[in-house]
Amino acid sequence: MNEFTAKKLGEVMAFINVGAEQFLQAKTALSSVLGQDFTNKANEIYAEHKKNLNHIVQESDLKEVILTKADKTGVKLTAMANLYMQKPEDWQDSSEVIEWLGFFEGGAIVHFKLAEAAAEELNLKEVVDFARAGAQWHKDFLGKLEQGISMVAKKRSQT
Repeated sequence: MNEFTAKKLGEVMAFINVGAEQFLQAKTALSSVLGQDFTNKANEIYAEHKKNLNHIVQESDLKEVILTKADKTGVKLTAMANLYMQKPEDWQDSSEVIEWLGFFEGGAIVHFKLAEAAAEELNLKEVVDFARAGAQWHKDFLGKLEQGISMVAKKRSQT
């Protein structure tokens, strides 16, 4: 692994960590639209992503580069979320949550794909497999959000 790839993994780690935190904050709002089963499964997926990435990080000679980048990127992502979701009650508003997560998930997909492409060039199969699966999950989640926001908009347009 080289430093570029390590930094991309750090960014992915930040998306996983911040995403998991946001998901917990937004669980009620998301459950009301996407269902309890989906939100429970998503929490399991975030835990699995954390576990798998932590294994990769522990095996890396560039562990400190990854962790440092994860911390810096996590601060940026949290600041962006706080700028968009300004009040604590915004995390209970399904429309606000889905609108924000639309931005966030797009960024997550791009960063997983960056890590995947860099790892593919370096023949890092475990990282490629991890990043590819992560990108796919976030694409699927973005699709769920797309369906959810349509439901919310249709319902709210009738009031």
